[in-house]
Amino acid sequence: MFLGFNLHAWITIATVLTLFSVLLFTKLRSDLVFLGAIAILFVTGVLDAKEAFSGFSSCHSCQKNGVE
Repeated sequence: MFLGFNLHAWITIATVLTLFSVLLFTKLRSDLVFLGAIAILFVTGVLDAKEAFSGFSSCHSCQKNGVE
């Protein structure tokens, strides 16, 4: 732990700062940049599969009703 943050917190901070920098200083499509950030957080173990892919569901009422 460095400055009270564990490794996953530092990976998240670095990913968010990199994400904002890429969005500000490049002309890459924003959807690809955000997918890349999610992929980095998933590969490093910060997010599990359910968390990483939960935003891609088109059925919001399914999640509320417990239907997968």
